[in-house]
Amino acid sequence: MAPRLDLQLLRTWEERLEVEPCKTFGVHRSQVTCDYKVQYRLVGYCHENNTFYYDRMVNEATIVHELLHKKHPGWSESEVRAETKRLMAMIGDITGSE
Repeated sequence: MAPRLDLQLLRTWEERLEVEPCKTFGVHRSQVTCDYKVQYRLVGYCHENNTFYYDRMVNEATIVHELLHKKHPGWSESEVRAETKRLMAMIGDITGSE
């Protein structure tokens, strides 16, 4: 089964974060390998080719997280996580979600 990404949600967040649209590429789990992990997962943004890669269903927080890497390539992982959490909390407040 092919992984899924809500393209409309991706485009919405690209617009909100004011980043250029990126390409997307769904990868089957069997194509993901890593020398030091048995079950390696892949979700990430690649600056070199402006592509969002994923091997599983991607939720909204993950989309935001990866687009923040695109918008702020100099940020540390902890800075990206903190901003993702802040934005998700803001959206939760707006939509009434927990």
